[in-house]
Amino acid sequence: MASESVHFALHVCGHVWAGIGVAAPAVDERPVLMEAADIIYAHFDPQNVARVQDAYATTAAKPVVDASQDVRDASAFRTAGSSVYSFSRAVDTFDSKDRPFARGAP
Repeated sequence: MASESVHFALHVCGHVWAGIGVAAPAVDERPVLMEAADIIYAHFDPQNVARVQDAYATTAAKPVVDASQDVRDASAFRTAGSSVYSFSRAVDTFDSKDRPFARGAP
């Protein structure tokens, strides 16, 4: 259902980056870390402009920015001691670098 979307709001202490990652389920109870993860991260650049990026990882290294930016309705602001990032993404973007969200999945 391409029209369904999920909204996220991240409120973090400090003026730091924040993000979410969605990976494949654990295999044999071994957690899957960044390998093959779909990642959305947010930060303020040196000019104090908010950036919300759709990315992915193939190893435990800096995520690669996805050529297809599937994040929507992004906004961000800072308060005296925290940063707040808000964005939406379709449940299924049909992008090979994004993982679809499943109802009831942990």
